[in-house]
Amino acid sequence: MRSGRWSTENKIFKNYYDNYEQVIWINSSFAKSSSLKMRWTVDWTEQLVEFTVYFSPSNLSAVLIGFSDHGKFAGSDFCIYQVKSRKLTDGWLDSNLVLHKDIKQDCHLFGTRTSVKQFFQFQRKFSTCDPRDFRFDVNLLFKFL
Repeated sequence: MRSGRWSTENKIFKNYYDNYEQVIWINSSFAKSSSLKMRWTVDWTEQLVEFTVYFSPSNLSAVLIGFSDHGKFAGSDFCIYQVKSRKLTDGWLDSNLVLHKDIKQDCHLFGTRTSVKQFFQFQRKFSTCDPRDFRFDVNLLFKFL
């Protein structure tokens, strides 16, 4: 069973119509030598979320970020970053936890670095036309306040 400990820091919220930024540290108990730090910024005008994911160590082959409203792996939406090829793929997990690539790619990579400070940046719209994509909404985006 995979488990993790979540904590928040550096909350910034100017006013309702400004961008909202949230930083989450993910300390994973199933891979003690790995660490992830994820930050996201909400763009209300464009109706999208921009994510920045910092990761270590450098020998990771991929980093998967999942989205769901049910807390389970099966049926979750995800964006997976392949470290060597620097490619980002949008997909979903079936009931057997097999990864499937979405026909329409809605996670858009716009920045990477794999040297000293390893990270990748991507964005996704709140709502896409893909029925398998998890829809972001105001309640979800403020869940970690």
